[in-house]
Amino acid sequence: MDMVLNAGALMAALLSLAVSAGIAIRQYTVMNRANQLPMIVDLIRQVGSTELVEKEEFLLAEIGKHDPKCGISKLPDDVRRAATYVTSYYLTLAYLAAYKVVDKTLVALPIHYRLERVWGVIEPHVQGERKLRGSHFSYMNFLEDFVTWVKDQDIPNNPSKFRIHGFFES
Repeated sequence: MDMVLNAGALMAALLSLAVSAGIAIRQYTVMNRANQLPMIVDLIRQVGSTELVEKEEFLLAEIGKHDPKCGISKLPDDVRRAATYVTSYYLTLAYLAAYKVVDKTLVALPIHYRLERVWGVIEPHVQGERKLRGSHFSYMNFLEDFVTWVKDQDIPNNPSKFRIHGFFES
């Protein structure tokens, strides 16, 4: 009888441990998402900010008029400032995604089109800047990796892959 009672107590303790572990994992997930929320809201709000949009449009229109060999650092001041501002924004998102501070898919969805357009025009200048610095791994590598990952996701042609769970469930 004692053996059955001990076995029952052991089973109850193990079940309690399993339930506690499940609750702890769930709590961790909820808290992690809660910690990301203010940052994500701020970063996504910035995507549509007048300052970012204007600097991005200026960059897209002007950078192609300059030799990529001048990199970024030797561009005229107004173009260099726009390039630095815009790339710094996207680079910040890349860092946050790389270090899993924010979910990279959530970050990529609202910016993928603009990110790819910007990278398309600045990449030759980034390569030029790397040559000026004397190393391929000296400038915008996280951003390049993030752009490569975003392109590999082929977001426009994979809408079901990026559906937000809960909105389109049957």
